[in-house]
Amino acid sequence: MISFSGIHIFSENPKELIVFYKDILGWTVYEDNPNFDGVSFNGRDNNPVLTVWDSNRHGKLSDGIAYFVFDCPDPDAMYQSLTEKGVVLDPPKTASWGGKELMVTDPDGNKILLVD
Repeated sequence: MISFSGIHIFSENPKELIVFYKDILGWTVYEDNPNFDGVSFNGRDNNPVLTVWDSNRHGKLSDGIAYFVFDCPDPDAMYQSLTEKGVVLDPPKTASWGGKELMVTDPDGNKILLVD
């Protein structure tokens, strides 16, 4: 059986992108690299892995921006936390299906939709 294990994104400024996911969003680093190349997030407990690669070293192997959707138990609290860290974004909105959604944009322009 084929299963989803993760996604790779390539950045011209991987250090900034990694700091955003680690320090701003609070994601757990699964595999680290002191050169900010090939850093993986959230790989424990069979969760899919997000890996950030340095496109200056490996080439740009993906085109355009990515649009991620992640579960978030409290979009309102996440909004508060992000705005306190200086992230500029719109407050969460109630979706047509009744849950709350918070859209975040990372430094490379990738969209991250956090839903409860």
